[in-house]
Amino acid sequence: MQAMLDFLSFKTFITPNILIGMYYFGVVLVPVFSWLVARWLVGKFKRLQPLQQLAQQTLTNRFKQLSVKDQFLILGLGLSIFLMMQLTWRMMFEAILAYFQMRDYLQLLSQSIS
Repeated sequence: MQAMLDFLSFKTFITPNILIGMYYFGVVLVPVFSWLVARWLVGKFKRLQPLQQLAQQTLTNRFKQLSVKDQFLILGLGLSIFLMMQLTWRMMFEAILAYFQMRDYLQLLSQSIS
């Protein structure tokens, strides 16, 4: 009963537990969802399909003309950007969780003083 009262009076936060779930949601589902939305948009706007096909053919042809070293560099750059986005997502959630941990420690400190 006390746990429910603490929850209802905001003495206990559920946010840290929810944040961990949201982190994994963002790591896995946001990239997949973004890719699906991009594909859906291309299918939705039929008049953009010729432009999309032209861009895809041009990029594919240009990519094939590059040396193997340059192809690896471009793929490595894309992978690096993706990993940096994932790292930024992780650091953002770590900062938010650190805030809640500081709040818990300050609450314990104030209880031990009084």
